[in-house]
Amino acid sequence: MVGSLIQRVFPFELVPVAMMKLLLWLAALIAVSAELHSKRRYRRPAPDGETHALIVAGSDGWYNYRHQADACHAYHTLRNHGVPEENIVVMMYDDIAHNKQ
Repeated sequence: MVGSLIQRVFPFELVPVAMMKLLLWLAALIAVSAELHSKRRYRRPAPDGETHALIVAGSDGWYNYRHQADACHAYHTLRNHGVPEENIVVMMYDDIAHNKQ
């Protein structure tokens, strides 16, 4: 008797649909919130401002080659976006070119 009363008050077959709708609304809310937060936080600099960058790759050796490659890629990306060479400082080991591996 109690089981049928609970089932009439709270129909369990609707739970998956209601949960999916709730999760969809929650995901949409999170996406909108993240978009608004990122627009406030990452604004473009003023047109008359200058961009400076410090790129650091602290790893050395062949087994950490990816860190040095990422630093070089960041340098080229900044250059391709118009940042002058004199505004970019790169600090990394230069031991890959002559590595025996």
